[in-house]
Formats: sequence, C-alpha cells, structure tokens
Amino acid sequence: MTTAIHPTVTAGELTILSPIFPASQHGLDKQHEFGQFLTPNPVAEFMASLFEIHRSEVRLLDAGAGAGALSAALVGRLCCQPRKPKRISITAYEVDPAQIEPLQVTLDGCRRECERVGISFSATVLNEDFIAAAVPMVRSDLFTSDSARFNTAIINPPCRKIRSDSSTRLLLRSAGIEASNLYAGFVALITRLLDKGGELVAITLMLHGDVIVAYSNTTP
Repeated sequence: MTTAIHPTVTAGELTILSPIFPASQHGLDKQHEFGQFLTPNPVAEFMASLFEIHRSEVRLLDAGAGAGALSAALVGRLCCQPRKPKRISITAYEVDPAQIEPLQVTLDGCRRECERVGISFSATVLNEDFIAAAVPMVRSDLFTSDSARFNTAIINPPCRKIRSDSSTRLLLRSAGIEASNLYAGFVALITRLLDKGGELVAITLMLHGDVIVAYSNTTP
C-alpha cells in the first residue's frame, strides 16, 4: 500500500492536509450518527489522481458516497485522459437519505460528461447500509456463488467505533472480519469485492482530525 497526503508531495511520504470540520451543530450530529466526514473537492481530485487505470471498463464502487465528490473527481479525470475507458459503471452506497438527491445530481453530471467524450456510463444509487449489503455478497463469494465484483474503489469510509456486541460487529464477524471500527470493516469488505488487480484509494481520518490518503493495488 502507498500512502500519500498532498498533491505536491511524493507518494509514500506522510504529510497532513487541513482537518475537515463540520460546518454546524447539525453537521456535528450527522458526523456522530453516521461517522460522516464529507470530502472536500481538492482532496477528491488528489485521490482520483492516484489511480493507475488502464482498462476499457471501469466498475467503480463508492461506498459511503455522500454527495458524490469522489466519483465525480474520478470520472472527471478519466474523461480528460488521452486513453479513455469505453465504459464506466458506478455503484454508490449512501446511508444518509439527505445525501441521495445531491448524489443523483452529481452522477447525472457524470453521465453528461461521459456522453460528451463518448464513454458509456451507468450508475446505481443505493440508499443502504454498505456493511449490511456487502456482507451477504462476501459470504456468498466464500461459496463461489455469483456476487457483485468491482475493479476500482474510491472511498471516504465512516469513522466510528463499533461496540463488540453490536449487530454491525456480529454481521462483520459472520463474514470472517473482526473490526472494532467502521473504517476497518468497510476496507475489509471492499478488498474482498475487488477483482484481482483492482485498485482502491481510501481516506483515513486520524483521531486529531488530520487526513491521510492511502492507495492499494490488489494482487494481480
């Protein structure tokens, strides 16, 4: 895994971006309820720049999509590069109902941009708990049944601890995943849903509010 923090810093070095703070008490409440830290556009664009995508079809997973900043940043980058994919499909999970309409608007903009440059585009928005949806897919994969597969994932996972007796903890455990926080649970599930050779770029929010961006390429 490569860790990189700022577009002016070489990947692998550790530097710190500005902290992400909620704008209001309502933002604090949402942050507590969902472990939610929305992604600023400069961070999203930097994350998109880390991918080494050279494939004709991009099957993107955006788990905890918020308003779609991460998906939009990656689509924008792919639409501008000389070697464009032929098709982009996005599956976006977002548990917060308030984010669904902005997310759909963002993905509609992605569709228009793809159409402009001749890329086939599709998107599925799921107002669901990603862990609850992904665990059955991972469990079925253990028995070689068909499950959703992705070759690209870009995520700003929620950051909240999970109680040892919570339904979420037990659900993850049923898939062979032991995680004490939502971030670890999200990343573990996503790596199991990625094809071999797939790429994952993720944010981790440190306890003091700083942001680290990590890149991982799965085993070819």
